[in-house]
Parts: sequence; structure tokens; C-alpha cells
Amino acid sequence: MIALLIAALAGLLFAAIGSTTSPGMILIVVAMLGVAVLGMISPTLAFIFVAAVIPIERLGRFSDDSSIYMISLMRLAGLLAMLSFGVHALIKRWKLRFGSSLLLYGAYCLFAGLTLFYSKDLSQAYRLYGLVVGNVFFFFLVINVVRSWKLFNTVLLVWIASSVLMGMFTIYNWHFSGSVIAEKQIGTTSTRFSTMYNDLSEWESLGGVTRAFGPTSGPAVYGINMILTLPFLLYLIRFAKTNVSKVLWLSALAIILYNILLTNTRATIVGAIIALLLSGLHRLIPITPARVIAFCLIIILIIPIIPNTVIYRTLSYANYTYGQSATLRARIAFWKAWLNMAREYWLTGVGFGDLVTLSKYYDTSELPEQMSVHNHFLATFMELGIVGWLLFMGFLGSVFWTTRRAIRFFRERPAEQAQYWFLIASQVSFLTVLLYGLQCDVFYMPLKGWWLIAGLSQVLYMQINVSRVPEVQGL
Repeated sequence: MIALLIAALAGLLFAAIGSTTSPGMILIVVAMLGVAVLGMISPTLAFIFVAAVIPIERLGRFSDDSSIYMISLMRLAGLLAMLSFGVHALIKRWKLRFGSSLLLYGAYCLFAGLTLFYSKDLSQAYRLYGLVVGNVFFFFLVINVVRSWKLFNTVLLVWIASSVLMGMFTIYNWHFSGSVIAEKQIGTTSTRFSTMYNDLSEWESLGGVTRAFGPTSGPAVYGINMILTLPFLLYLIRFAKTNVSKVLWLSALAIILYNILLTNTRATIVGAIIALLLSGLHRLIPITPARVIAFCLIIILIIPIIPNTVIYRTLSYANYTYGQSATLRARIAFWKAWLNMAREYWLTGVGFGDLVTLSKYYDTSELPEQMSVHNHFLATFMELGIVGWLLFMGFLGSVFWTTRRAIRFFRERPAEQAQYWFLIASQVSFLTVLLYGLQCDVFYMPLKGWWLIAGLSQVLYMQINVSRVPEVQGL
């Protein structure tokens, strides 16, 4: 019966994908069926595959971004991992984990679903709600599949390695073979291998500027996904056992930093600086003369190859001022509009994913008619009202509190300092994303790297009452 169920689902998915993509992608799907067989045999292998495809995002999509029901390699990999874990957990009677953070986010997801009944922008709302529901299942998958420290390290290394490879692909496209596309082409499957676009948002002051968005749906998305790897690269450098591995991770760090520059996004540059400063304040990596020299050498090597378009837009102080930055002026206009709107909709909100109502409170002759408030905390309050906002903030508070408690626990265990510093890196990534969310709807982005780290932190928190992470036979 299990074999018949898998065959039926695979057949339907194959037919659906085949009707919306190219023959080459169909061949890739056929090859992935072999991976699916291995994934069903072992939930561990299925989850490692999920970690590997996290950074590729748009490269693995089989439908355009405008589609309400998006089909992507990430979602198929997640479905495979969930199905594999579910079958093994049912047959072997594994005990499921939930935790306060997952329950709070689940409650937030349910409440957001109720507001769909009065949201005025249903197509956008359904797309975003699919992302939120996916986060619930992914969070559940992480805290249930990962039950050994060995798997922790494997998943981390696979995610980092895949991110660095995507960074190398973007650098290659920028300097050697990439074509610059228009912004409206970003969400189409025909341009899935393009990594740069021509940004005209500040035409009056800067003209058209080239920005890298890698294998994601935008430079801000690509930027935060690159930033998330920074504290964990420092973590890997800290525990590198040989000089060769140190050089390897330092090279990976240089690739990530250069990609952050190529996004040509001011918020991404600031976010990277914040992540590095927080890492230093938390002593994630001891500051020694040799390491200072190594970091300076990385910067020196990067400076000569920085494109002029990045220097004009991102590295110019004037572009961070109100008068020079059109995007900053737009954000302030959105926030003022939010203040007026919140007074009217503070109790119920306007409905999840609504990008229509906000435009009634600002001048649409100068700004787009549909736009988010560009602040995730304000957006949550605007869409869901006070109740939904409290549920979301409760979830964030729970993740932060449980991570802090796990940090205090492992700090006193000399034999498990790797776990302690992993949690420190997780806290740095958590705080960086919160600060990044002050200027964009960060949790509505494909942010699976953050959910991966948050889930792993929850697993370590659940270890507090036992001496070791419990191994599950068969994983």
C-alpha cells in the first residue's frame, strides 16, 4: 500500500511538472526519483538533501513566482522528507517533538488563516500563506529528524557548502557570462539561471544600477541568506583542526562577503556589518593579531574587484541620507501611512497578505499602488491586528528565550563547547534577522536557512533534561 501511494503521488507530480517546464527539467525530475527512493529508505538522507537545496531557491522552481500554487524542488524535497519521516515514525513508533515555539507559530498560522476570509488581496495572501504553512512543517521536520550531534554537523556543512557554491555561481555570472535582465523578468522560469538585474528604483539620482540576486527572488532575499551563513562560517573557523581547513573556510567567507557586496543593497551591507559586530561581541571567534590580519587581507583582496555600480549605490555615504535615497524616502512614507491605518485596524487587521489597503493612506502618484509597509513587525500588526501580532512576537520571544536557556546550559559543560558556540552563532543569526526585518518583510521571504538554524537550536534546548541528544534507531 505504501508503494502504491508513493507511485500514485509521484505520477501526479510528474504529470504536473511535465506540463509546466522544459524537457531538460523533466529529465532532472526523473533523476530525482532515484533520490526519492533513497530518501524513503532513510529520513536522514532525505533531510540532508533538503539542506542541500535550501540555497538554490529559484533554480529549483518549476513554476513562475506569479503562480498561486508554486511547485519547486525545495517543496518536493520537503515533502519527501516529511513523508519518509512520517512512515518511519509510524512504523517504529517514534515519539514526536513539538515544543512551545512550534505551537506558538502554529497558532499564529491558524489565526492568519482565519483572516484570509476578509483579506482584499487573495492571490498575494494565498502565496504568502503557503509560505507560512510550509514554515510550520519545515520547523516540525527539523526538530524531529535531527537527533544526533553528528547529523547537526552534516546538515550545517551541507547548507554552508551549497550556499558557497551558489555564491561562486553568482560571481561567475557577474564577471564572465551573466546577462542583466529587467526586474519584471526575475520571477519567470525562463530566467532561472540569471543572477543579475537592472534596478531603476532610484533612476533620478543613480540611473540604472546592476544588482545581484543570485538564485533567489531578489537582492534583499539573497543578501539575508548570505548574511545568515556568516556566524556559522566563523564557528567553523573556530573549530577548524588544520590550517588547510582554516584557509578553506576563510575562502568561503571571502566568497560570501563579496556576494553581499554584489547585491548592491544598503540594508544588506548594514546587516552584514551587524552580524560581524555581534559575532565579535559574543566572542564567537577569538580576536587575535593573526585573524585581524587575515580579515584585512580578505578585504584588501575584495576591494580591487568591487564593481563601480556597487561603489556608486552602496558604498557612497550620500546614498544613506534621506535626500539622496529614494527607497529610504519611500519607506518613511509607508511607515507614516501605517501609523494612520493602524489606528483604524488595530483590533482585526486588514487581512493576511493585504497589499492594497496601505496605498489608501499615501500618495499613489509618486509610489506604487500595491506595496508592503517594508517592516515585518509593522506588517504583522497591519495584517492581523493586536492578537496576531502578539502570537507572532510570542513565537519570536520563545525562540530567543529557549536559545538563551540552552546557551546557559552548555556554557557549563566543557565537553560540549561545540554545542555552546553553535548556539551563540544561532543567536547572532536570530538577532540579525530581527534587525533586518525593521526595513523589509523578512519572514515573508524564502528564509529556510533561518528556520533550519532555529529548529536546530530548539533540538539543543530539548537536550537540557537529558545528558546527550537522544539517538533514534534507524536515523
